[in-house]
Amino acid sequence: MKKLLLFALVFVVAMFRAQDSESVASKRISEISKEDLKGFFTKEDKFENIVFITPTMVNNNSRYGYLVLDGDQLFFRYKINYSGYSWIFANKIIFLYDGERYEIPYVEPKTEVFYGSVGEFIDFLCTPETIDVFRKIAVSKQADYRLEGTKGNSDSKFSNGSKKDLLKILSLYDKLKK
Repeated sequence: MKKLLLFALVFVVAMFRAQDSESVASKRISEISKEDLKGFFTKEDKFENIVFITPTMVNNNSRYGYLVLDGDQLFFRYKINYSGYSWIFANKIIFLYDGERYEIPYVEPKTEVFYGSVGEFIDFLCTPETIDVFRKIAVSKQADYRLEGTKGNSDSKFSNGSKKDLLKILSLYDKLKK
């Protein structure tokens, strides 16, 4: 599992380096207190000068935000995992929160076949607008999302735990910004 996570994190390096417009200037990880990093796992790639910061306890492991420090640039990324008995071939994410709606058109998720089920994995770079939406979701009374695809949809709710995790990663994101 750790090898798969490391492979996935290294894979995103190429994806986000081409999208520098979504990054912000960042402090170094050494400038953040150990208390601020409590509840997070850090993985450093010394060869690429990249640090990945993920929550240590991901609620339900189906969705979570994580941070990438690439030199002096900070990126906020979000991951949504779907598993089920049939494909949905997600191509769009729709968020509903306290009467608001926000859509993220998405290219293609990574897919995998498991014994008796299938999985679709979406990992996207958050724009400033998307980060603002996540701030609203984190404090919302009700928040849901839909993975909309060519073969079906999958709807899920943001639990209180998921919203708490989102608040924590957003707080760390704010502390890391210069």
